[in-house]
Amino acid sequence: MPAYNTANSYDWQPTHEGKIIVNGGPVEFTVQDPKDRHQIINMTINSSYSFSVPATEDYKFVFHNVGSQQARVTLKYETNVTYMVPLIIGSVALLVTTLPGTVLIVKGLKGKKQLASIPLK
Repeated sequence: MPAYNTANSYDWQPTHEGKIIVNGGPVEFTVQDPKDRHQIINMTINSSYSFSVPATEDYKFVFHNVGSQQARVTLKYETNVTYMVPLIIGSVALLVTTLPGTVLIVKGLKGKKQLASIPLK
C-alpha cells in the first residue's frame, strides 16, 4: 500500500502526475524521496498505473524487471499547478453577476403579473 492515496488528486497544491504503461512483463516501480530515502510508492505493475504525488520535492523513479523477461516501460509525466488567484477572481465575478441577475428576474416576473391583471376596456 502506498504512503499517499494515489486515487485522490491533491487539489490545492502542485502535483506530479504520471502514467506508466508496461509491455512485455511485470515491472517493480518505486518512487523515492531523495532527502529521506524512504519509498513513497513501491508496487509491481503488469499493464498500466496512474499516480499522483505532491510536488514538494523532486522524486527518484526506479524501475526493475520482475523475472527474466525484459519489459518496455513508457512513463508520461507532468507537473500540475492550480492557480488560486484566477479561481478566486472567477468565483467573485460569478457571485457579483448572479445576485443582481436573480433580483432582476424576480422583479421582471412580478411586473408581468401586474400587467396581466389590468382589466381591458
